[in-house]
Amino acid sequence: MAKINAQWHKENRMSDYLKKAEGTTQLQQRVKWHKEHLKNCSCRTDIPASLKKYFDF
Repeated sequence: MAKINAQWHKENRMSDYLKKAEGTTQLQQRVKWHKEHLKNCSCRTDIPASLKKYFDF
């Protein structure tokens, strides 16, 4: 099972990201959060289906 980066999660709560949406949409902030999450934490490797089309693989 993948290990969670608890410190990253503590410092990067999704709700905080959505509050920083000045000049961007909540969708853009969600995509940004998930991209950063994939780089910084291995607790999950999947991306929500509703966001996959916004990722370049």
